[in-house]
Amino acid sequence: MKQKKITSVPGILGGTNYYDENGRQIGYSTPGIFGGAEHYDENGNRVGYSVPGLFDNAVHYDGQGEKTGESIPALPFERHRLDRNGDLAGVSSPILPMGNIFDGDESDVFDIGPGSDR
Repeated sequence: MKQKKITSVPGILGGTNYYDENGRQIGYSTPGIFGGAEHYDENGNRVGYSVPGLFDNAVHYDGQGEKTGESIPALPFERHRLDRNGDLAGVSSPILPMGNIFDGDESDVFDIGPGSDR
């Protein structure tokens, strides 16, 4: 699968904005009512959500409620994104002064990493 870099930057009111390699906004996330996050594409269509799991991981679901994978803590300040089969799909690393960059499978629309509303 083609690799893709996605940059996430904190937005207003606790949300996160996501940008592709060309700086075009491809989506955003907002905090969920009961924790976690709701994910939207660049047109405002809800495309999925994430819920907190055990041990600081997050479980990710698509818009139909099907599990797409999870994010787990890795090296300091990094998170590994696992696909629905538990295989490594990408790595999220912090960038300065704030935000994250995700390097991984282009089918993962959003970077869910440290500092984001995972």
